[in-house]
Parts: sequence; structure tokens; C-alpha cells
Amino acid sequence: MKKWIPDIGKTGKNLTNLLCFELVYRGAATALVFQGARILFNAALKQMGYSYLTAENYMVFLSNPLTMLLIVLFALFILTALFFELCVISEALFLGCAGESCSITGLAVCGFWRFRTLVKKNGPLCLVLAAMTGIFACAHFMIREIMEVKILNYAFLRIYKWGNDKYFLIVLLALFAVLSIATMFSFPILAGKEDDIRTAFRTSIPLFVRHWKRALAAVLLCSLGVTLVMLVLYYLLMFAGAVAVALFEDSHFAMTALFSLNDTVSMIMGFLSGVVGILANMTVITGMYAGLEGVPVPEASYRDPKPAKARRAFLFFLLIFCVEAAYLYSAVVKGTQLATDLYAGILVTAHRGGAKDAPENTLAALSMAMENRSDYAEIDIQETKDKELILMHDNSLKRTAKVNRKVWEVTLSEVLEMEAGSHFNADYAGEKIPQLREALELCRGRLDLNIEVKSNGHNQEVAEKTAMLVTELGMEEQCIISSMNYSFLKDVKEVNPNIRTGYIMSVAYGKVESLEYADFLSVEYDCVTDDFVKRVHEAGKELHVWTVNSRKVMRRMKALGVDNIITDRPGVVREILMEDKSDAGFLELLRFVLE
Repeated sequence: MKKWIPDIGKTGKNLTNLLCFELVYRGAATALVFQGARILFNAALKQMGYSYLTAENYMVFLSNPLTMLLIVLFALFILTALFFELCVISEALFLGCAGESCSITGLAVCGFWRFRTLVKKNGPLCLVLAAMTGIFACAHFMIREIMEVKILNYAFLRIYKWGNDKYFLIVLLALFAVLSIATMFSFPILAGKEDDIRTAFRTSIPLFVRHWKRALAAVLLCSLGVTLVMLVLYYLLMFAGAVAVALFEDSHFAMTALFSLNDTVSMIMGFLSGVVGILANMTVITGMYAGLEGVPVPEASYRDPKPAKARRAFLFFLLIFCVEAAYLYSAVVKGTQLATDLYAGILVTAHRGGAKDAPENTLAALSMAMENRSDYAEIDIQETKDKELILMHDNSLKRTAKVNRKVWEVTLSEVLEMEAGSHFNADYAGEKIPQLREALELCRGRLDLNIEVKSNGHNQEVAEKTAMLVTELGMEEQCIISSMNYSFLKDVKEVNPNIRTGYIMSVAYGKVESLEYADFLSVEYDCVTDDFVKRVHEAGKELHVWTVNSRKVMRRMKALGVDNIITDRPGVVREILMEDKSDAGFLELLRFVLE
């Protein structure tokens, strides 16, 4: 293996430019695939009468013809994108073996023309090669996505429960993996100007058989090295983050800030492991191939692309930039449900905006919900005498504003003169009752909202107005609307069917699948049983539970597999949800840094 090390080193001549290309290309491809998957699969769910994908309705969803078609289309798209990526990488690495430097634009041009040549000659066999190479070159990224993405996670769990039948599938996958490893030199062979993939397969297998011990050892050491590097980087980032949290965050929210940081760092590390993993594996494979006896190293053949080709490459990168910019705009400015829809996990909602840390249903409470990294804040909406929407839980203003009048008896101008903070704490004296528009504008792009529309017999149009305002501000992705009045949910759907709605139930009974205007159910935790959770999920709906403040109940809700916990203690819920994760012990150690 030692004699291969110089050859592996040679391939790194274009590594910096290749890394830049990978970061940009992978970023755009990931955004496009995930956002496209979310939109199309949600459309398929809606076509089937489901609002959410759950473990219980997964097989029914998967057997739907539209779902099958979408899966095939996405598989073709992903394999095509991967094949292009591998063409760029292998061309860049082989040019490095020939002692040539190549610009980022040049990499894209070389990769594209190689991609076009191979596709013209080999057709669908290119996708087979992409799948076979990807199974070991992208192993780090694939394992993470299987464990984290809902549809992949459900598939893995379903296969795990198959019984003896799963062993047949495991054997097939093992054989495919062995064949994939045996053909590992196919891309370097193709980069050496061989155009026929079948010939590349036939050439690669005997090469691997002759050197299988060293080849396997190199690939395994490479994978181990990537894993160790990613782990060390993760721990360093988390330790640095813990120090920053200790120095700059309010100690009251330190642990919740750390949990939120952990989620962010984990997603970044998943992305980077995909980039580093494929580059490291392809570098090792290309270096090994170039170092084998009897394998010719190509003479210099690269030239800067002609102006026409350079313009095409520029337009290609401009398109990638636009895709990434559009996704970032959606995620940061408008808010997005991407993480919620695609990634598995229980979400946390701050009750009444964050009533434990600030006066309920105020802008101060919503700011606290942002501080404690809640996924959602739940707020309550009432209508004034002059039909304006304000945040208020009770029908009476007495408890929070110390005014003994009903909310429908006062005008907005009168409400704006009231004070709603001193009943909580003298520090909040002067805190006003906010309008819904103010709350939405404060949370836009920063915090998702569960807007509970109150029904008091004096506000028949309140749900419709709420939905119109959410739509006007373009916050359908960021807001869900719930109510104890089921007809209000119908009003919301008539205004904008894309706004997700929830039916609030104080008792759990009846046929939940018949609630066509409710995308999720919000139920008091005492009523939640294992059977009820399964029924709700089989109906393609999510289950939110309220108001969960004890650790014992939090653990019970977690074990039952509810989808959202509404609580006055978001930080404690985060702790409970993190208890069984593999990095929970490390996070516990970091607690000492915060203290």
C-alpha cells in the first residue's frame, strides 16, 4: 500500500478547486432534491387524503401509484446528478495524476463533456454505475439520511420488522455491495478515456481480484479516517459552541441553546461528511488505480475551455447559485417546513407564546420562545368590538389586563391603551396586548406559530380573517391554525387550503379519519393512549399534546411517539428528547462548561 501513497498525493493537485465545486454543487443539489421531495410528496399525501406521513400510514402511501412514480423519478434524478458529480471528480483527479491544474469552470466543463459522452454511449448503464459507486463512496451521507429522513427511516424500520424475509433482501444488498466494490476502479478507467462502461466493469474486476486485500484495506482505512475526522470536527465545533453559549447566552437558556446548536451542527456535519466522504474515497480509488503496475497515466490533455464552453459553465454555476439563493430566501425570510416534513423527531411548542418566562400572548413572550429555541409558539386570537385581531386567551380582559370587560366589548384603540405585563412581573410593566399582525411580523422567518382561534359566539369571521392575514404576509409555511370550533377549520381551508389546521379536543374519541378539515389533532395529554396515537397516524394526521409540564409525562409522550409537545417548559422537553441520542453523554459533559 505504501507505493500507492505518492500516487494518491498526486491526485490532490486539483483538490481545492474540486472541494469548492463540491460544496456549491452539493448545496444546490441537496436543496433541490429535499425541497422538491417535500413539495411533490406532500402533493401525493394530499391526493390520498393524508396530511402527514407517519410510520402507520407509510406502507399505504408507498403502495400508491403516484408515490411509486415519484420515487422512480427522484431516484433517476438523484442517480443522474450523482453520475455527473462522479464524472467531474474522476476527471479532476485523473488530471491531477497527469500533473495538470484545472480551474473550477474547467472542472465543470470537463465533467460535463465526459458525462455527455458516457451517457450517449452507455445510456441507462450510467445510472447503474452511479448506484454501484455511490454505495461505498457516499456511505457516510447515506447512513445519516436513512437514520434521519422520515421516509427513509420508516422504510428502514419496516424492513427491520419483516422477520425472515428481510434476510433475503440483506443478502441481495450484500451481493450488490460486493459487486460494487469489485468494480471500484470503473470510474478511473473511464477517466482514462475508455468510453464503454461494460469494458470498464470487465477491466476493474480482475484488477480488484489481484489486489483485493490492499484495495479493501485502503477503502476501509479511508472510511475510518473520514469518520474520525468528522467526529473530531463535530466535538471541536460543539465545544467551541458551548464556550460561546457560556459567554454570550443567558444562563437560563444555555442548555436549550446548546441543544439547538447540536441539531444545527449535526445537519452541517451530515452535509460535510457527504462531500468529504465522496472526495476521499474517489481520491483513494483513483490513486490506487494510477499506482497499479501496467496502468498508463495519461499525458497532459487539458486546455482552458473555449469561450462558448466557458459561458455555458458560467450559466450552469449561475443556475446553481439561483437555486441556492431561492432556497435560502424560502428558509430564512419566508420560513420553511423542510426540516419538519422530511426529518423525523418530536417538535416543541411554547404554550401561549412562552407563558412561563414572560407575560402570556405578548411580544415579550414570543421573544422568549425564540430565546429558548422552541420549534413553535402557540398563541391565542380574539376579535375586538371593531373586528380587529389581537392576542388574548380569555374572553375577559380582567386576568391579564386588569380590566373587567369582555374582549368583544372594547375597540382596538381601547386595547392599545391597556397594560398586560405587570400581572406577571413588575419588570414587564407597560407590556402591551399585541395585534396578530405585529406577532406575525415579529416571528416571520424566526419562529413558527400555532395560532389558536378562539370561539366565543361573537367572532364568526375570526378564522377567515386570520387565514387571510397569514396568506397576505406569505407565512403559510410558518403558521398552523387550530381551534376547538371545527367549522373554523373549514373557513381556513376555504381561504387557503395550503394552511395546515388542527382540531383541539379535550377528550379523545370518535373517528379521527372523518375530520377532513383537520390536518392534525391537538389533545390533552391525559387522553392520549398508544391505540389513539396509532389511529391518528393511520389517518395521516399528526398528534399534538397539551399542556405537558412534568418530566414523567414528557417521557411518556416521547415513548408514545406523539409529534408535538405543547409545554410551558420547552428547555426541559428538549432535554428529555435528547436523553437517548448517541451524543447525549457528550452534551451532558458540556453542561459543565456552561456552569
